[in-house]
Amino acid sequence: MLTNQPLNEPASQGGEPDYKQILGWLEGAEKIWLPLHVSPDGDSLGSCLAFAHALRAQGYRCAVVSPDPVPAIYAPLYDPKDVCVGDVPPGPQPTHIACLDISDPKRTGGFYKANEATFRGETGVKVLNLDHHATNVGFGDLQLVDPGSPSCAEQITSALQDMGWPIDAEIARYLLTGIVTDTLGFRTPSTTPRTLRLAADLHERGGNLFAVVDAAFNSRPLSTLMLWSKVLGSVALGAGGRVIYARVTPQMLKEAGAKEEELEGLSSYLASVRGGVRVAAVLKEREDGTTRASLRSSPGTDVSAIAQRFGGGGHAQASGATIPATGPEAIRLFLQACEELLDATG
Repeated sequence: MLTNQPLNEPASQGGEPDYKQILGWLEGAEKIWLPLHVSPDGDSLGSCLAFAHALRAQGYRCAVVSPDPVPAIYAPLYDPKDVCVGDVPPGPQPTHIACLDISDPKRTGGFYKANEATFRGETGVKVLNLDHHATNVGFGDLQLVDPGSPSCAEQITSALQDMGWPIDAEIARYLLTGIVTDTLGFRTPSTTPRTLRLAADLHERGGNLFAVVDAAFNSRPLSTLMLWSKVLGSVALGAGGRVIYARVTPQMLKEAGAKEEELEGLSSYLASVRGGVRVAAVLKEREDGTTRASLRSSPGTDVSAIAQRFGGGGHAQASGATIPATGPEAIRLFLQACEELLDATG
């Protein structure tokens, strides 16, 4: 095992944040909380578990907390006992909060509401903001934001390397989980040669690239296929054929015996349609009267600008937002935002 050897690819490159600042941020740390964002994905889960494992190896006490249940697709890749599902973990209050892969603290849902005073800087708890979203709102005592990184997990890899902390097989598996899922299996435009070299190194350290890929992309329950068959029947075009979208209702989920998390990957599937389609979306209606929009686009169209109109955010080619309506009204608001963006950008 290569746990104490440096990665083949230098971690510090031009334009990257100085991750060694984390060492100063950790001064006085007695208990560290690491929240996942709502509807946690592989990058949120992998980055937090990797950093938590590395912190514990250095003698720090920490807890990973998720405001929503972790999607079952990631079950083979982590131990559920390592994630507390709820607004806050049990035990002592934190001295530090590490927000990883979170562009806005409100993206932590109930965790944000329980710690709102901390995010306003009123409690003395030190907050780390380590993220790769261009829409990051700039919160926290230490901000290490790199929009050029294809995943937060790649940032964590760089941070551990810069701080001289070892990467064992468990950390490598978590980091690969984040890198592989956020690059859609190394298929996003943000994937770099360095990303591929880091993945190879993490695989050599025991991360098992195949196990990560198999869990994330090659294994689905029958309920997922039943759900997709219903949702694909709703596919429609809008904005003069420039937008493709599908509508998901609670009734569809109920009839398929599926969970909303099983829609993962569908928006990217819609985005693969050839022709003049520039924006793809899955519009998931919620029983609270809102619609969660999962947005994808081809290079050259920034769907984060659409997401921001509804208080969301993300990446240029992959973003999400919550529309304050359902049914035809939600579709109207969504298509209006798309048309305004596409007409303005040509």
